[in-house]
Amino acid sequence: MAEKTSKEILSSSAASEAVSFSHVHLYVDALEDLKDYKALEDRLNLFAGKAKELDVKDAADAIQRKQSLWKSTRESSRDSLPFVPQNRDVVKQLLAGFGFRVTGVRYNGMHGVSTNTRSVLVTSRDPQGVQLLVTAIDTGSLVEKDEIGHFDAGKFLYRQHRSDVLPP
Repeated sequence: MAEKTSKEILSSSAASEAVSFSHVHLYVDALEDLKDYKALEDRLNLFAGKAKELDVKDAADAIQRKQSLWKSTRESSRDSLPFVPQNRDVVKQLLAGFGFRVTGVRYNGMHGVSTNTRSVLVTSRDPQGVQLLVTAIDTGSLVEKDEIGHFDAGKFLYRQHRSDVLPP
C-alpha cells in the first residue's frame, strides 16, 4: 500500500474537522497587582488620546513630540531608569506593545478557590481575538498548595523535551 502524500492527508475528512482556539496559557515568575496594570492602561489610553490631537510637520517632529507627551504622562521616576530588554513583565509588554487589556483576574480567595497562584486574562479588542492567560505563584499567599495545581511538578512533561532523556 502506497503512503499518502501530505496533500492527500490534509484533504482527508479527518484532517478537515473543525478546530477551535481558546487561549494561550503563560506561566511567569511574577505578576503585579491589578491596580498597577490598570494604571498603565489608563496612562496608555491618555497618551493615545492626546497623541491623536498632535499637529506634526514630519516623522522626526512626530517622534520628538510624542516622546515629550509620553514623558508628561509619567507618574514615577521608575520610567527614567535605563531600558533593560530581559526580565520584562509580559503583561505590561502586551498592554503597551499590542494594545491588549486585562479583562479578567483570579487571585487567592476569589470565587471560593484557595490557591497560591494569581492569574490575569489579557485580551485583544476583538471579542473573538487573542486571549492570553498569565499565571504566577502568589508569593503573598498563605495557601501552600494550589487546588488547581498550576505549578505541580508532576503535571509538567519537561523530561520529554530534553534530548538526553529517551522515552522508555
